Amino acid sequence: MRRGVEVKVFRPTLGPLTNRNTRPRIYPDASTHIVRARQFAPGGQPEPFEAGRNAVVTVPTLYLGKAADLNEYDRVEVDGQRYDVDGKPDLWVNRQTGHRHGVVVRLKGVAG
Repeated sequence: MRRGVEVKVFRPTLGPLTNRNTRPRIYPDASTHIVRARQFAPGGQPEPFEAGRNAVVTVPTLYLGKAADLNEYDRVEVDGQRYDVDGKPDLWVNRQTGHRHGVVVRLKGVAG
């Protein structure tokens, strides 16, 4: 687990309405803002089996302060690796004291 990690955030905008009445998310090439994670846990690398594909899934976790500006649609870059935010960020609460330390953000990266 690493402390004090810089996280580049890529916040999407909604594209034009498609013929299916949906708006695709368009991610910028440059980061929209930067947040600082208190800790970064790299996570494991399970290799799911899918015929004809050799994929590696990485599932790290970010631990941020209470005012972290991240949502479930963002993409992030940590140490040159890009990940999608996997679900809504959760509160990081001490179960014994009830003290709120910040936010936990699950990430997911797929290669291959």
